[in-house]
Amino acid sequence: MTVTNKLSTKANPFLLDDIFRFSKGNYLARFLKSSLEYITGLSYLAKEYEGLDPTRSAREFVQQSFKKLNVNYKIVSGSLDDVPASGPAIVVANHPFGGVEGMLMVELLLQRRSDVKIIANSFLKRVPELSDMFIGVNPYGHKEATRQNFSAMREGIRWLKQGGLLVMFPAGDVSSIQLKNLSIVDGQWDASVSRMARLGSACVLPLHIRGYNSAGFYIASLLHPLLKTLLLPRQLINKRGTTIKLSVGKRIENNRLAKLSSDEEGAAYLRLRTYLLSQQQLPAEEKSQRVADVSSNSEYQQIIDPLDTELLAAEIRHLPNEQLLTEAGKFLVYYARAKQIPWVLQEIGRLREISFRAVGEGTGKDLDIDLFDSFYLHLFVWDNDAQEVVGGYRLGLADEIVDKYGMSGLYSYSLFKYSRSFVNRINPAVELGRSFVRPEYQRNFTPLMLLWKGIGRFVAAHPRYAVLFGPVSISNEYSSMSQQLLIEFLRLNMFDMALGRKVRPRSPYRQRPFQRLRSPQVDGLKSIEDVSALVADIESDDKGVPVLIRQYLKLGGRMLGFNIDAQFSDVVDGLIRVDLRETDHRILQRYMGQEEAQAFINYHGKIFRKVS
Repeated sequence: MTVTNKLSTKANPFLLDDIFRFSKGNYLARFLKSSLEYITGLSYLAKEYEGLDPTRSAREFVQQSFKKLNVNYKIVSGSLDDVPASGPAIVVANHPFGGVEGMLMVELLLQRRSDVKIIANSFLKRVPELSDMFIGVNPYGHKEATRQNFSAMREGIRWLKQGGLLVMFPAGDVSSIQLKNLSIVDGQWDASVSRMARLGSACVLPLHIRGYNSAGFYIASLLHPLLKTLLLPRQLINKRGTTIKLSVGKRIENNRLAKLSSDEEGAAYLRLRTYLLSQQQLPAEEKSQRVADVSSNSEYQQIIDPLDTELLAAEIRHLPNEQLLTEAGKFLVYYARAKQIPWVLQEIGRLREISFRAVGEGTGKDLDIDLFDSFYLHLFVWDNDAQEVVGGYRLGLADEIVDKYGMSGLYSYSLFKYSRSFVNRINPAVELGRSFVRPEYQRNFTPLMLLWKGIGRFVAAHPRYAVLFGPVSISNEYSSMSQQLLIEFLRLNMFDMALGRKVRPRSPYRQRPFQRLRSPQVDGLKSIEDVSALVADIESDDKGVPVLIRQYLKLGGRMLGFNIDAQFSDVVDGLIRVDLRETDHRILQRYMGQEEAQAFINYHGKIFRKVS
């Protein structure tokens, strides 16, 4: 095959001949042109372009270019199978480099479908082999740029209405350094991405590209935007020998965006969904590492052997009938004091440690029993057929405990500092904690439901306890990004400011600097269901928000603070408060029973909140 010199047949798109128009003898202009081409790296790209084989295929051109530059890519999470095979769709991506990502989209998406258009800097449209695939926009903001960009948007909407796939970099400009939080990220995304999805009836697929430009590029961008622009070609050159990593997210249907109140909110939501993908490959690694750290920790004691079931069954047979709270088939729910169930309590402690270590937590002792267990109540589910404990909760009657032991008698006080006025404000209250369901039963929702019915029946029998509070864990099974996302949402939307001012974590949870989420990024999340969908996107096993947190929130729970428990494998604990006098009466009926719930309502003489 004969290699044809491209410069002999067409203009080289990387040279500035169309900008520097000069007479043959204008040596100064020639010098300026050559110097600018050299400084920016355009002359190098022009030479590389000249050496490429002729091709009519955009994908072949990109493959040649990447091979010549020794640029590779790797999908580290997600799959191109998530790209819709047909129908109107928008792929949105961050803009970390300023050129190579547009070419990368050509290589990736043409593997999936042929009807691909990319809205990007008009510079790439100068390349003849790519011209048909690109809709050029001008990011520099003058009057002519506005007209050009408006025309590009209209062309993009037409493409979507024809059933095509459109790629957008909604930041418009390449990622830059944010001095406030020392991160390199896109700026605010343009609302047009949400508008185009709406008008084009398109689903949206987020895609995150990892990597950075050179340090000199970011320094130059701080000095003047023009310097950043001039250095963009060199950022393509310095990708030689690199492997670009990217994550493909899950499809966002158009009706999800339609629920948001504005296109600006939609753009912020898409930006958040995209940047969360930067952590998507980590959960499995983090989870396995955290769990491995616990299970392999040489300082952790071996968990004790189980007791003979007859010992346990004998203790349970001797419990008074009034301590049987509810039952369902083979499952019985009891509560008891420590002195009533010494063997059962030992088994509860053994099962706690097993359950907690399985998710990267635990005390590290041979069983999870502490001083508080001696004077707290213990609520547990008993499988009468298998003769074994299934799950449990620890209940502390806060008014009795504080009267007898002071505030230090409350377990939560070891995690959070709070004043006597705080205790007086919530009492009479029940402190909940140490909840578990043994691993063999966790696939079945029944044990957890029975635990909550047990709590409901206990409160119905002791109606003065209208408030539930205590620490709720965000398991170490979750990635740090999922933890951060959930905590930020709870702080913004589910926080009791009045009571929260009376609470101080002893070891406050702090966001990792490189992972900080800004409040505007979370503003598009309107419900815990939205957060759960995002968490499922991040986590390798598709799990959403922890069931226990969802349960507390359903009851009307409000957060009071977040703490790191160093004595419990550094798990994140949130202090939560639930006032059952503010809980929807239908939910009370579900857990207490209809007559019992009405009696509780009558006891407090309050008209309960109705949930529509």
